[in-house]
Amino acid sequence: MPLNGEPRAVVLSETESIKLLTCIRYDPCLLGESPFLGSWLWASLHAKRIDRSLASFNLQPLRANALLDRLRQLESEQASSAKCQKVVIEVSLDGEGTISVPREVQVPPVAMQMLMPSSLNSLVGGPEWTIYINAIPSDINLFSKYKTTKRDIYNAARQSVGIKGHESPPCEVLLWNHQSDITEGSITTPYFLRGEQYVTPALTCGGQDGVSRDYALSHNLCVEGIIDRRSLKHGEHLVLSNAVRGFWSARIHVTEQRQLPPKEATAMESR
Repeated sequence: MPLNGEPRAVVLSETESIKLLTCIRYDPCLLGESPFLGSWLWASLHAKRIDRSLASFNLQPLRANALLDRLRQLESEQASSAKCQKVVIEVSLDGEGTISVPREVQVPPVAMQMLMPSSLNSLVGGPEWTIYINAIPSDINLFSKYKTTKRDIYNAARQSVGIKGHESPPCEVLLWNHQSDITEGSITTPYFLRGEQYVTPALTCGGQDGVSRDYALSHNLCVEGIIDRRSLKHGEHLVLSNAVRGFWSARIHVTEQRQLPPKEATAMESR
């Protein structure tokens, strides 16, 4: 069993068909807003995370500005589009650092407050997601710490509580490690109100180095800490975030375990 904060080593053969993955929001409303690159939400944070991820797999970083240049190219192709999109970007782990864009998905517009909140308290009272807790702990390894196309543990967690794709009302599941520390959500970063400040799980717990999490910490919206899953209470308020939807409100649901559905649950978004 891996120790808390010590990801299991990954051998090269495990990464041969796996790619780094990041999902970035294209939103025409961001054009001209500082500090964004064109209409891309947190583009520079995505680029920095890709380089950190490559280093953890003992690979060279991307050529300087390679990802940002690709986004500029994509934006020129999107110039006539007024629609918000989730753009999926993959980077190969074969040492070449090849950037590909396998798909683009239209997403709904959201208020600027959800993309650039001045405080997480400002999100209380909006539409809420229902949050379940995974029934079993998750192992810590490089595939839990860095976002890749290997999504097995996240898909299994979603299936375990009955989440099938994009449900209405929307749901999420929290993952936890063998020490009972919450690590992350299957497609989100969680923030728990403790005292007068919001706390997001420390990276040493084993969760992902998410882009929206990076934004929240750098703008003093939260601090890092340890959240024991056994401390969570039914009906407890929290905030979620990812790099496609921004930040929004949620509520813990711990009183019943949902039934296993058919194998349709897929973790499809980005932190």
